[in-house]
Amino acid sequence: MPDLKLPSVRALQCQFGFGLWLPSLMILVLMVGQPPSLAAVETFDAVAADRLEEILAGDEPKTLAELQAMQNHVQQLIKKVMPTVVSIELRASQGSGVVVTEDGYVLTAGHVIAKPNRRAMCRFREGEDPVRAKTLGINNGIDSGLVKLESEQSFPYAEMGDSAQLAKGQWVLAVGHPGGYESKRGAVVRLGRILAINKTGLRTDCALVGGDSGGPLFDMQGRVIGINSRIGDNLDKNIHVPVNTFGNTWDKLANAEMWGEFRQLFKPGFIGLSVDRDSDRAEISKISPGGPAEVAGLQVGDVILEFDGVKTDDYRSLVTIALQTPPDEEVVVRVRRGDEEMEFLLRTEER
Repeated sequence: MPDLKLPSVRALQCQFGFGLWLPSLMILVLMVGQPPSLAAVETFDAVAADRLEEILAGDEPKTLAELQAMQNHVQQLIKKVMPTVVSIELRASQGSGVVVTEDGYVLTAGHVIAKPNRRAMCRFREGEDPVRAKTLGINNGIDSGLVKLESEQSFPYAEMGDSAQLAKGQWVLAVGHPGGYESKRGAVVRLGRILAINKTGLRTDCALVGGDSGGPLFDMQGRVIGINSRIGDNLDKNIHVPVNTFGNTWDKLANAEMWGEFRQLFKPGFIGLSVDRDSDRAEISKISPGGPAEVAGLQVGDVILEFDGVKTDDYRSLVTIALQTPPDEEVVVRVRRGDEEMEFLLRTEER
């Protein structure tokens, strides 16, 4: 396959802006998946190891050489982690998972396996026979689940990382089987960044769809840091179970226990305003002094038209999207003030 000819960084930045074009471009590069040319390898050498480390930790590539170096690293990372990713099949339903021990323990999402002691089949790559498996424990409160491969053999496995050491903005890879297992396609990789972190959930902009649930979220060293859990209203704002929660409850999961009640993994952030419940529009009736809405510049009487890109026609629609927005997240709020439409940048806070 010929080398991918990338347009200049300056041209791309002027046309789209880094925040928009970079993830899409990287997904394109990952899908093409060609080996780097000799010229590209020479360019990689020009990027210092410490600079590449800064990029992988969350900085944006600022030159074509840096983008190529990141591309090369990610492609090598994919080769390393893909053999550990599985598709989990339980009758008509399918999800994803990742092997984390040599003897075949698989991390997945609790809602993928539904209950303990079910028979399942796990598929690795095309040409390999599926492996019989058994579902084990489930923590419904956080949506974690465990599966055990039943074949007596050694399996490729991924190292479990430390989700307590993650940072907002850090680059990550989400892997899964969107729409279910397809032999000619295999698992699909999405590159993105961490948007928000708490003990019970991670949010990223890795685009996920049905079938990706249970798949792994990797850091840039190939360690599992989370498990794909819930898809947000926007495909690029999704929630993952932090990997540390599996280690903290490993014995209960391995013993096929099921506990907890389904709940939100993220506590919603505080936005500092109230809306008239009885109005047929999302009109602000009260602003909390010193709160996020006042700091952003919103006023009583403003009619909220959109919140974080989602149309808000009334009280209910605004509350629905606000409850899905975690603390310390910047959102654009578009309002009508008199005859004028205006946009404000609001940063949510802890309640």
